[in-house]
Amino acid sequence: MRSILITASILFLSLFGPTLQATADDCIDYGQYLHWVGGMDKDGASVTDIAVSGNVAYLLTNRFAVRTFRVVDISNPTAPVILADIPWTSGNPTAVAVSGSVVCVSDWIQAGSVFKVFDATNPSSPQLLGELDLPSAVCNDMTIVGSLVYIADYNQAFLTLSIADPSHPTFLGQVATPAPALKVVVQGAYAYVADDYGGLIIISVFDPLSPSIVSILDTPGNVMGMAISGTYAYVADGPRGLQVVDITDLTSPLIVGNLNFGQVPVTDAAMLGPTLYAATTDWGIVEVDVSTPSAPIPGARRLAWHRNVDVFGTMMFTHGGSLGYAQFDNPRWHSFQELINAATVGSVEVNYPSFVAAVSGSIAYLSNYGVTLADVSDPSSPQLLGTVDLGDYVNDVAVFGSIAYAAANAGLVVLDVSDPQAPSVLGTVPGQPDDWTASVEVDETTCYVANYPGGLKIFDLTDQVHPTLISTLGIPCQDVTLSGSWAYLACDDSVLVVNVTNPGSPQVVGSVKLPTWANDIIASGSMLYAADDVAGLQIVDVSNPTFPVLTGGIPLTMDYTYANSVAAIGTYVYLGTGSQPSGIEVIDASQPDTPRLVGNLDISGNFAVVASGSSLYLVEAHNAPDGSYPNHFIVARPHCPLEVSGTPPSEPKPLSNLLGFAHPNPVLGGGSAIPFTTSRRGLVTLRILDVAGREVRTLVHDVLDQGSRSVVWDGRGSQGGRVPAGIYFYQLRAPGFEATRKLVRIQ
Repeated sequence: MRSILITASILFLSLFGPTLQATADDCIDYGQYLHWVGGMDKDGASVTDIAVSGNVAYLLTNRFAVRTFRVVDISNPTAPVILADIPWTSGNPTAVAVSGSVVCVSDWIQAGSVFKVFDATNPSSPQLLGELDLPSAVCNDMTIVGSLVYIADYNQAFLTLSIADPSHPTFLGQVATPAPALKVVVQGAYAYVADDYGGLIIISVFDPLSPSIVSILDTPGNVMGMAISGTYAYVADGPRGLQVVDITDLTSPLIVGNLNFGQVPVTDAAMLGPTLYAATTDWGIVEVDVSTPSAPIPGARRLAWHRNVDVFGTMMFTHGGSLGYAQFDNPRWHSFQELINAATVGSVEVNYPSFVAAVSGSIAYLSNYGVTLADVSDPSSPQLLGTVDLGDYVNDVAVFGSIAYAAANAGLVVLDVSDPQAPSVLGTVPGQPDDWTASVEVDETTCYVANYPGGLKIFDLTDQVHPTLISTLGIPCQDVTLSGSWAYLACDDSVLVVNVTNPGSPQVVGSVKLPTWANDIIASGSMLYAADDVAGLQIVDVSNPTFPVLTGGIPLTMDYTYANSVAAIGTYVYLGTGSQPSGIEVIDASQPDTPRLVGNLDISGNFAVVASGSSLYLVEAHNAPDGSYPNHFIVARPHCPLEVSGTPPSEPKPLSNLLGFAHPNPVLGGGSAIPFTTSRRGLVTLRILDVAGREVRTLVHDVLDQGSRSVVWDGRGSQGGRVPAGIYFYQLRAPGFEATRKLVRIQ
């Protein structure tokens, strides 16, 4: 365990499965609940609009006036692939819509807009088919139905176009609106227009050549977006919140319900299954229960901090600076709030922000500026016990018998926990003035303390109350975990393997480099799992501790989320994340080279998860309807797949990512073949590195389909000259996978 780092991107949510039957009451299938499943943000570019067709998303982005038309393959949502990144130099693209392989983009210039039609039969290379000048128009939103395009014009108009001949788009008709038209939704022969201060406009498009206004509803605020479901329109009414409008009679729409978010404006709305998602300026996306439309109820879950939300088919997309999406294919659709209810075995409110540092026996240890003990002997009813105030932030706790060792910022604190109702301080071991005491582990006779930048300090516990320093390993490290006679250290962006058979003389015997910075590491069997900050989960094979190998990894569902903690029960790994959305990502690591995201537990304010036995322990915080921000210590159920009845036979086992053994190796003078297998289509890079980790040559850097291949390295560097004899490494990177092996050249 370690201290917690606190810190939004294309987001993905998913929900899978037909008729399901649970296998046990003490676990749940996180995959059947709505959850984030992927993320993308490139160069901090703001996503201004999105359209989706099948597994391809079309984005308009803007970063410091650098505008891009971006095409993204989302067939694997955990690893979206950019197929095309087209600089947009003609003007300012304001809206995008797609139907099949036809993509329409509105390009605003000072004199008006140019409506452009692209052929995206090959999504990697959209081709311009035709254009249409729209003088004085500013297309804020558009949608395609059949061969007709409907446009919300910011210059107070609603337009209809035809793309029956995509190479020659034609103008059909228009009708003036009272105010800037911001968004349009079309159902049947009617268009619903969010018309800013003009209200909700309902327009007949029965005759596209002559659209006509059926009714205008003057709402209390400014209509910025809406969602239509059955006979109700859910209107994002700016600072006046959410308006529920009965549209049974289109000529006389009627407000029948309202949900006010204080002074926080509602900017957009979308329906996904039976739940409404309202986008707000300050609270992000808020779940709203509209089972009784006249009395909408906000949920406690606040998702990504985005101001726009759209639904395409079975996917929900959120954006506003960054982007995200959700999916549901299961008739038994569940919301985030239902998930937290199902996952929770028991909980108790705590009156201060904290995180779970350790669980030992039936006692959990919660830390902040002290340590609080909680009785979890009855998981359905955890009880808070005693607290010891240390006046210093506690980053980690380790327990042996009736003694607990707390890694506080300024040093190690020894606690007597023999009476859980009244824990007390027995002694302290001050750290160095500039040291951060980050993590602690104990065994029967020894205490291991990770300090940054002071390194690993090892104490003899013959006298448990007065630990005696017996050795120091002066490598700055932020976490330590034990397994047998091995200590594993997270040191900046590397994991070190230390032989502690003789604690008085620790020996570093192996190391492996990670993509970023490991905030937390745990050892489980022959695998070590690392919460690797912005890089997500990284898996290291330590079956041979002297030669640890990075076998696989899986990115986070959001680029602005941080992996802060990691726990494991069996082959399922639970990754604690911070920022928005924060929570627990549930990952199947049964195939370490290709870990797979199976679910997500959205827990606002949680940054740490601890596993003990068959339970998960964490602290959850959320915004309550009364404006408070309560924290709850939660005992949660682990993941277990549900039995699926009536499903077809399983398909053949998919390919697994694999970096094979080069041959010949060692190699004398000639070339060496490097075999590898990739499990899915995506960007693949195969590089040769020297012993210092510097790139010698890139052998492959391309988007490849799944399959097995072999590439020969002829012993030459990037400049064409032969490299000297010595030790080299070949490294493969593919979506969700990275591995490195050694190759020796003899000349």
